[in-house]
Amino acid sequence: MKNRVILFLLAISMLSGATRASGVIDVPSSLGEPTRTLLVSVPEPRATVLLYIGGDGRLRLTEDGRTSHGHTFVRSLHLWSAHHINAVLVDTPFDLGNAMRGHKRGTQEHLSRVAEVISHYSKNSSTPVWIFGHSMGTSTVAAFLSSEKPEISRLRGYIVAGTHKGETIPTSTKIPVMAIHHKKEACEATPIEASEAIVNTRSSDTPKALVLLDGGLNEGHRCQARAYHGFYGIENELINTAASFVLKH
Repeated sequence: MKNRVILFLLAISMLSGATRASGVIDVPSSLGEPTRTLLVSVPEPRATVLLYIGGDGRLRLTEDGRTSHGHTFVRSLHLWSAHHINAVLVDTPFDLGNAMRGHKRGTQEHLSRVAEVISHYSKNSSTPVWIFGHSMGTSTVAAFLSSEKPEISRLRGYIVAGTHKGETIPTSTKIPVMAIHHKKEACEATPIEASEAIVNTRSSDTPKALVLLDGGLNEGHRCQARAYHGFYGIENELINTAASFVLKH
């Protein structure tokens, strides 16, 4: 209950004060129910980052932007503003599965929704758009970049953190990429080698970086958001690392 209260207060704070231009945006979908997103915007933004969480992908965002989800991206959403970057949490109206029971990150419905979100934010912002996936969210990134959808051309770059094993991205994809992993990662589904492979298979003319972070706290299940896997306690370092790469490219 304590965690739910903290996240409730976080959601309220994100929709007030310095982030008063922020809020829930339901991106229309050709598939019926819109894709709900939560935008935290900043004055004179330099980039926009679309954030895809792991697990089943569901944030269950309410109409006023509330969520009780404890994912890394929820905890760190407010940190992007210090870098003049718009941050967008992307929800899903249906269960995307997970590493244990199989996932639906590569289905046409999911990829079409990803394309629609990218299109919406690229058309409604003068900033470059990036996509950032954590854990199973990296499966979304990999599947989309492998999909040959035309909206790929609207992306400036992509970031993966705690990459899910077996994910690949076409060598023809030459936009900037950063992979971030925790040195003490213990989740079997997201070994460090998975992030290394994403970077090591890029061509020599592709801007790329691999960063291994350390420290923080390790609580609960090793594959959950409050373990090393979720960069718990070092959210500032995670966002500072990603934002620095975004702003350099």
